[in-house]
Amino acid sequence: MEQLSDEQQQTVRKMSTERIQGRLMRAGLDEELVYSLGRQELMEELSKTVLLAEDAAAAEGGERQLSELEIRLMELNEREKQRQLEQAKLEQEQNEPKQQRELEQAKLEQAKVLEQAILVLRSN
Repeated sequence: MEQLSDEQQQTVRKMSTERIQGRLMRAGLDEELVYSLGRQELMEELSKTVLLAEDAAAAEGGERQLSELEIRLMELNEREKQRQLEQAKLEQEQNEPKQQRELEQAKLEQAKVLEQAILVLRSN
C-alpha cells in the first residue's frame, strides 16, 4: 500500500470493506478468497490491483506510442518508394528520346541492308 500515492492511499482507506471486496472481484480475484481476507489484506490486494492497472495503462500507452512510430516509419518508407518511382520515371522519360533515336537508326540500317540485298539480287 506504501507504493500508492498519498491521495490513492487515502482513497483506499476511506472505502468501505464491501466496496473494496467488489472492486477486487471485478478485477478477477476469487470471491471466496476476497471474503476470507481481513480489511488490511483487502487494502493491500486493492493497492496491488491499482498498481497493476497503472502498469498496464502505461504499457498500453507505450504500445500506442510504438504503433504511432511504426505508422510514421511506414509513411516515410512509402514516401521513399514514391520518390524512387518518380526518379525511375524521370530517367525513363530522359532515355526515351535516346531510345527512339537508336530505334530509328536501327530501322535505317535495316533498310540499307535490305536495299543492298535487293541490288545484289537484281544484279544477278
